[in-house]
Amino acid sequence: MPLDRRVVHKMGAPWFKVGLFKRILVVMVVFSAVGVGFLFFRTSEMTLSVSVQFSNLSEGLVIAGKVPPVEVLVKGPVRVLNGLKGSKLLYKVNMGSVEPGKAYLEIDQERIAVPDNVTVVSVDPASFVVPVDEAAKKWVPIVPDVEGEPAAGYVMSSLKASPAQVEITGPATMLGRISALRTTPIDLAGLKESTTRNVAVSLSDLAEVQVPGDGLVEVDIEIEEKIVENRVTLSVQPIGTDRRCEVIPSQIEVLLEGPEKAFRKLGTHAGVDVRVDLEGLEPGTYFRHAIIEPPLDIVVLDAQPTTFKVEIFENG
Repeated sequence: MPLDRRVVHKMGAPWFKVGLFKRILVVMVVFSAVGVGFLFFRTSEMTLSVSVQFSNLSEGLVIAGKVPPVEVLVKGPVRVLNGLKGSKLLYKVNMGSVEPGKAYLEIDQERIAVPDNVTVVSVDPASFVVPVDEAAKKWVPIVPDVEGEPAAGYVMSSLKASPAQVEITGPATMLGRISALRTTPIDLAGLKESTTRNVAVSLSDLAEVQVPGDGLVEVDIEIEEKIVENRVTLSVQPIGTDRRCEVIPSQIEVLLEGPEKAFRKLGTHAGVDVRVDLEGLEPGTYFRHAIIEPPLDIVVLDAQPTTFKVEIFENG
């Protein structure tokens, strides 16, 4: 008896659907494999820095200049290049036959150390000149470098480095141009008392010069009160008598020396007393020296006039 078409359709439908699903799955797997393979074997280019390393330089010779930055363009699998990001490639230069003067170096791309499957496309610069000089030693003084000002009313009275001089080594030509080495800046701003600082010797632009040890020096900074001179005009006061009297001249010009802050605190007259002692004198005319008494931290350097005429009158 012939089967009903509807029955055959119903029986075959599930199998048809299962076959289609398998075929889609296979296609997806294939495309995924192709994509992974594409990513795995895909190549790209990248720029990397090169560290130039010198070896076998004859004893008594030194490199007297900076090596310019060297970069290479490399090509290789993406997965390998990704692992090289941020790294430096190495290039070794044998300096065994080099003599004092200018050494011309041409970079051989084949000798740049790169991983397997990576090739060097180009180098920049492809060549450069390196100055080579004889090594030398020299003693030079250390000059402390300071910036800023101490607090108001204070000054730096002395500045001394220890050690005062050091023996430096480096290219003879370069050392011949160095008469002294400065320290890194020392900030004096706001200082009111002496202090000691440990600072480094400044070797900016002198990368080829070497200093002994860790390159630190001890700097003693002496801070003192600022001493100034001040010329003032003061009144001369008579003392020691109740009689009417007159001092001629009535004023004296005094040159004082002392801490700046003392003058600011005491004002124009700086707290100085000037007097003539008339104790026990009868009416008449006398010539007397003035007694000048400044505060303890202020000194009298000069006074004019030195003698005063005093008139003492009868009481009436």
